[in-house]
Amino acid sequence: MKKLFIISVMAFMAFTATAQQGAFYLGLSNISFLRSDLPNVGTGVGIVSQGDNGATGYGFAPEVGYYVSDRIAIGGIIGFSGYTIKNNGGDGFNFGFSPYVRFFLHQSENFGFYLQGELDFLHQTSEVGSAKNTVTTWGLGIAPGVSYALSSHFSVLASFGSLGYASQKVKDAPDATNTFGLSLDASTLNFSLRYTF
Repeated sequence: MKKLFIISVMAFMAFTATAQQGAFYLGLSNISFLRSDLPNVGTGVGIVSQGDNGATGYGFAPEVGYYVSDRIAIGGIIGFSGYTIKNNGGDGFNFGFSPYVRFFLHQSENFGFYLQGELDFLHQTSEVGSAKNTVTTWGLGIAPGVSYALSSHFSVLASFGSLGYASQKVKDAPDATNTFGLSLDASTLNFSLRYTF
């Protein structure tokens, strides 16, 4: 029984957090490029139907962060995406910024589980002919995620789902649309690659 206890304690100690306090990291997520001749195309902000026009789109989101302790990291993500629909079907550009605090509930040498509290800002513009539209969204949320260390410097991270509040305002609309709840749609799935130094 004593041996089992000692083995259990040693296994637990091997599975505790790896010290990272004072480390900076850079990351990249939401990398995408779309070239489609299909009638319905994803633009990063939903599905656009433009007959046989097709579209070209792109997206990427660089990230920077810092470990203030072994279990807490602060950082921010800046995202860009855009699309152009052929035959003057229109185009759009999206810019977003998300500062966050990431708390690791569990972290071992290779694997970590975290909760991320974030403040989100998204500015979307689109233009079809002479018609222009602008949508601005603010949000506050909590998202769970996992990380896996590929080496001492490189890690991959994945998160899915979000619980929070968002306020969306369409230009020239009288009121903003406010929502609160749990989101589990595909748009909340995110993968990123991180380099720690």
